Amino acid sequence: SAQVAGDKVLLFDRGGKKFKVSSQSGQLYEKELTYPIVCGAVSGDGKAAISSGAQGYISEVAVYSSTGEEIFKWSSLDSYVMFVTFSPGGKGMVVAGVSAKDGSVVTKLSAFRFDSEDALWSFEAEDCIPYSLSYSGNNVHLVTDSSVISVGSDGAQAAKYDYEGKVLSSFAADDGGRLALAFERSDIISVVGSDLKETGKIEIKEDIRDVAIGNGMVAALTSGGIARYSLDGSAKGDSKENIDGKRILCAGGKIYVITSNGAYQYGG
Repeated sequence: SAQVAGDKVLLFDRGGKKFKVSSQSGQLYEKELTYPIVCGAVSGDGKAAISSGAQGYISEVAVYSSTGEEIFKWSSLDSYVMFVTFSPGGKGMVVAGVSAKDGSVVTKLSAFRFDSEDALWSFEAEDCIPYSLSYSGNNVHLVTDSSVISVGSDGAQAAKYDYEGKVLSSFAADDGGRLALAFERSDIISVVGSDLKETGKIEIKEDIRDVAIGNGMVAALTSGGIARYSLDGSAKGDSKENIDGKRILCAGGKIYVITSNGAYQYGG
């Protein structure tokens, strides 16, 4: 798995024990842990946060400086940490863990600063499974199997976008916190702003395999090729090439399709 922040790249294998952090100038450091890695994140200044198993705990998150020195560690007795993200500026982090409570799954967010062992705040969402965790401004966006939740810097829910029973099939977020959401048995892509209010709907008459958002556009990988749209839903162009793609990404004004043979660039 790869995580990117600026020119910093974190590489690790889920279930493996090694990870490394690199930049454009070369590798910064590499580590081997005692327990398998679950997830990780990298900051723009080269810090890495790695969640793994631990002796006597369900999960442990260790944070390393840009030189590979461990600067922070947090262990959990009740939550299995599935996602971690750095706060803006890289001086803290938020982790998302899952646990069981009264027969249901609970996703718990915990926020930390690296100069204190105590959590700044925590937030619980019941009956949901986390799919991703990221910052949008000063708020944290938690994408789950039933909704997207925005949590403010005080640990309170700031906004929520509910899927209303629909099953999420693919999603993507841009650097500004906007989201593109596609659902099973639906030909609609919902475009949601950073405030989690719906700003547009895109109707596609083909099977949607994956979605991407970035550079002021939404791109969809469909059974018929690649389709591009503006954020308000108006068409910007498409390609009817038969592409056996698995993922689609927007970066640098270009569209990239990930296939079994590598990355395909569509300049459109």
